[in-house]
Amino acid sequence: MKNNEFAIRTIFFTVFLDLLGLVVIIPILPALLLDPINGIVPATSSFSTRTMLCDFHHSNLKIETQRFILRLLLKKSSRSLAL
Repeated sequence: MKNNEFAIRTIFFTVFLDLLGLVVIIPILPALLLDPINGIVPATSSFSTRTMLCDFHHSNLKIETQRFILRLLLKKSSRSLAL
């Protein structure tokens, strides 16, 4: 019973972090990467390079969220095996 509750909470936490990234980071990121004057990428870079960086960051955000949750699950499972 307790393991099922932990699994459900972990899934909800993962979905929450993914949605937080979609709601907060994703709308701001294109403005920062694609703007040639006020953006964080140098003005000498091409538009295709800026677009590629934006796509890379979006995919990396999802991967890092999943890696974070996997670490939490592995710590929890190693503690339950030790008991």
